[in-house]
Amino acid sequence: MKKINTYIMRKLYICAIKKQAIKTPIFLTKIPTMRKSILFIFLIIGILFQSFSCKVQNPPKQNPMKFNTGDYAAEWKSIDSLINKGLPKSALEKVNTLYQLATKDNNPSQIVKVLLFKSNLENQLEENGLVKAMERMRSEIEQTPFPAKAVLQSILAQKYNSYLQQNRWRFRNRTEVLDFKAEDISTWSMANLLDESAKLYLQSVKHEGLTKVAIEDFDDIMYPGKNNEGLRPTLFDFLMHRAIDYFSNDQSFLNEPNYKFEIDQAAAFGNLSTFLSHPFMTQDTSSKKYQAVLLFQKLLQHHKFGGSVKAIVDADLKRLKFMYDQSILENKGDLYRSALEDIQKQFASNEASAEITYALANYYVQKGHSYQANPDDLGKWDFKKAFDICETAIQKFPKSYGANLCKRLQANILDKQLNVTAEEVNVANKAILALVNYKNLKEIFVKVIPFDKDNQKAFDKVDYEKRLAYLNRLTSVQSATYQMPDDGDYRAHSTEIKIDPLGFGEYVVMVSDNKEFTDSKHAVSFFFTKVSNLFYWSRNNDGGEIELVITNRETGEPVSGVTATFSIKEYSSRKREYKYVQVKEVLSDANGKVKANLSSRKSYHVELKKGNDVLALNENIYSYNYDNKFVPTISTQFFLDRAIYRPGQTVYFKAIVLQKKDKLTSAIFSNKTIAVVFNDANGQEVERKTLRTNEYGTVNGSFTAPQSGMLGYMQLIAFDGEERIGSQGFRVEEYKRPKFELTFEPVKESFRLNDEVVVKANAKAFAGNNIDGAKVKYRVVREVVYPYWRWWSRWSYPQSESMEIANGTTETDGEGKFEIKFKAIPDQSISAKTKPQFNYRIYADVIDITGET
Repeated sequence: MKKINTYIMRKLYICAIKKQAIKTPIFLTKIPTMRKSILFIFLIIGILFQSFSCKVQNPPKQNPMKFNTGDYAAEWKSIDSLINKGLPKSALEKVNTLYQLATKDNNPSQIVKVLLFKSNLENQLEENGLVKAMERMRSEIEQTPFPAKAVLQSILAQKYNSYLQQNRWRFRNRTEVLDFKAEDISTWSMANLLDESAKLYLQSVKHEGLTKVAIEDFDDIMYPGKNNEGLRPTLFDFLMHRAIDYFSNDQSFLNEPNYKFEIDQAAAFGNLSTFLSHPFMTQDTSSKKYQAVLLFQKLLQHHKFGGSVKAIVDADLKRLKFMYDQSILENKGDLYRSALEDIQKQFASNEASAEITYALANYYVQKGHSYQANPDDLGKWDFKKAFDICETAIQKFPKSYGANLCKRLQANILDKQLNVTAEEVNVANKAILALVNYKNLKEIFVKVIPFDKDNQKAFDKVDYEKRLAYLNRLTSVQSATYQMPDDGDYRAHSTEIKIDPLGFGEYVVMVSDNKEFTDSKHAVSFFFTKVSNLFYWSRNNDGGEIELVITNRETGEPVSGVTATFSIKEYSSRKREYKYVQVKEVLSDANGKVKANLSSRKSYHVELKKGNDVLALNENIYSYNYDNKFVPTISTQFFLDRAIYRPGQTVYFKAIVLQKKDKLTSAIFSNKTIAVVFNDANGQEVERKTLRTNEYGTVNGSFTAPQSGMLGYMQLIAFDGEERIGSQGFRVEEYKRPKFELTFEPVKESFRLNDEVVVKANAKAFAGNNIDGAKVKYRVVREVVYPYWRWWSRWSYPQSESMEIANGTTETDGEGKFEIKFKAIPDQSISAKTKPQFNYRIYADVIDITGET
């Protein structure tokens, strides 16, 4: 009896697989003898019937899957050779042959590889090949068996998304079409592509058998990586992470509903048990963030009861980082940190915990970047805390991947920085103040080197990486050492240092953390400065001359007897270099003024000299000597009786003609003959009138708007001979004069966010009667406004699009009144710290019983 039962069970199970008529095998249990006999008779009949059905509908036998790549080495070598020779058509023929072989052998990895090559080659050979290749892959997926099908679904989803990103400008204004042809991808809208990508990604991780397929079976289509052992042990892990990456990427250009899904629950940061058992609920089930959360639950549920520790740590870290980036909770930072500390304790004995330690340290580093000085030093020591956290991982698991990440983070924290600036020009024989911005430096060395024109020419010709060596070969005239304040917080600081007085001339000041002033694993900075008591400002006067006013840099008194040399920069083709060619020399007068009448529209370099004091700034003065001779002009200002006319309606106009006699004043132009032309919407002349201004400089007249032809924007244009001297536009349209108006009553109450707001309005005819029983369509749009900050203290604000948060219909009552009620929903994704102000704009259309809007 056991043998019969076993046979019955096996037979039914096999037929169920072939026919998919019986979902699960039938197991017999111990039952009384009489029932057993009756059941046996029915089972015998079932066996005969199933045997007959199986014989009739038995599909072709499929070879078992294999992942052996050795049999295809010669074929792939031949295909690669043809591709390298630029013979894609011949390569495609070989690929098609290999596809038949891989399908016959039921080799999933090779099937995927062949279809990928086939898609790329078809893309090269056909016009609009990418779209056609995607269409073919979509049809081939339907015929492809598991698990190759799941991989191809994920790949096609990626192709759809990439196609959208590369052609977003084409899809931006494309709307969805009813009954569009699904087989023609080029006609899809943005929403169609995104929906299909999401659908394919979700389908790719649906098959439960994915957890049984080792990722090594698909090495043929994988690029080898580093430090990835155990992270993606199965094909399920690999495809799931691809899907999560897609859904984690926020598509900010998409419209979102007012009930959009937000991560606003602390359970998102909970331990595995809390997170997996929490039901995340939303109306916005198509939200990518929501789908990402569900996928994280599915992935972590798979790893909850064992498997690779590396895989579960990697997945959970990814989950927590996603929640931290996307959550709108005010305390999400504390929740994220606490969650990292919890899983760090959970896996403390495994080297994978070093990656958790790195994530925790990196959290403090990112937090430290937003630090602003405060009396309590809150956040001041975040960098140091991150450094110390990294040190624990390095000491505990020195050879782990996480320890290597920690070492890099420590190196960034310890990175030395040095930048020194000072005034471009300093007063002679007075101490110079230089601002030093530094990080992780306890001591700096300073030297001052004279730097004349010859040095500058030689310096400009030196390669960038050799300039420091060139400066170090020059002789310094001053050196000093300074101790830098350092409290060990690994932050950037700034202080001022004093450079002893210098005489007239140009200098380069070098600052470094080492006496050799080398930049190999050290910090070096330098700046150029000039020492002069001369100062000037420049302008172009009305005559087009360049004027300089030269003063003493310290006292501001004018300086006479200063030679101002003007030069232009010219290129010497023989020497292959630029050089300054002197154009003019002018002495400053008793008031320190210099006037130079130079060629217009040229750039001049100026050098000032008085005795040993020479000042030549790295800037030019532009001469824009335009012809400033005044030419009288005539202008015409039109006045119309309305802004819009119906076809055939009379257009009445009046115009005043003005003459500008000088730069400042205008006067009426009486007894002046002008022409007024009526141009239609195509810019064609309809009618012309010649008019003469009266004693007040005005003319008047009328035209008849065209009764046929294109309507739209038309113009009246005034001419003085052939010269256009004024115009006025207006519209000619078929329109109906409105019979009633809609007015909103002023909002007198104050409201808080999330309060119900009631806005009252009234529809009233111009004749005075109320518009009762009219249908009202309305919508409420939320807008966000941020406070204005001065430019020196303003920070960047998050982007927030306008969103329709409510819509509906209502009717006017007997007095023509109606109310619109809505909840003042804020944008939860915007932090209250940015002090946003939400404005709610209401749009309403009233349609009376005659259909007038």
